[in-house]
Amino acid sequence: ANSGGNSHYPPDDLNDYGTYVRETVTHFSDRIHVWEIWNEPNVRSGKYWPQNALPGPFVNYVTEASKIIRKNQPESFILLGGLATGKKAKPFDVWESMFELNVLDHVDGVAYHSYKYPGKKLIGFNEKLKKLINKYSTSNKELWITEFGVPAVSSLKKGKYSFEYQKNQILQSILIHWATGGRKFFIFSFWDKLEFDPSLSKKDIRLNKKGFYGLL
Repeated sequence: ANSGGNSHYPPDDLNDYGTYVRETVTHFSDRIHVWEIWNEPNVRSGKYWPQNALPGPFVNYVTEASKIIRKNQPESFILLGGLATGKKAKPFDVWESMFELNVLDHVDGVAYHSYKYPGKKLIGFNEKLKKLINKYSTSNKELWITEFGVPAVSSLKKGKYSFEYQKNQILQSILIHWATGGRKFFIFSFWDKLEFDPSLSKKDIRLNKKGFYGLL
């Protein structure tokens, strides 16, 4: 379950957020035991989290949520909310700024969305992240890719928008993630969000690629 995945901004009052977390964890305690705290807080547009509230306020929210979850569900597994990995999002800079504030003391794993690091590119990314985590924590933190995908459309038999390319990139990324010490891997998404129009040009497909990440 993602704490904040559909929310554009955090509540103004940390206590209000704490109440939300407490009620949610209590309500779903018999069904959900893994909690990812927030979603892509480092997107430069500020779509999910105001960028002038990083890292301090965000770490405060993570710490508060973690303490509440631990108290109400001691067996829970807590993930630091999945960061976007694009260049403008500067994931490693954001991680280090949060790690310096001891956020790793309150989570069991670190989540991220590795769209920009498919296949072999993931090797160096995971190694760099593990090294950074080990710089700030002596305890093991699991690496979870909570979003990854490759867009594809049925009319293209070759190239980077073909089903063959999609399949190969996803399988290679999963295997490399596991081989480099990663734990869980979630694909975005199962169904395409858009119906494919055969008249679309490759430029149109590129502009609308978010609609074609589904496996079906």
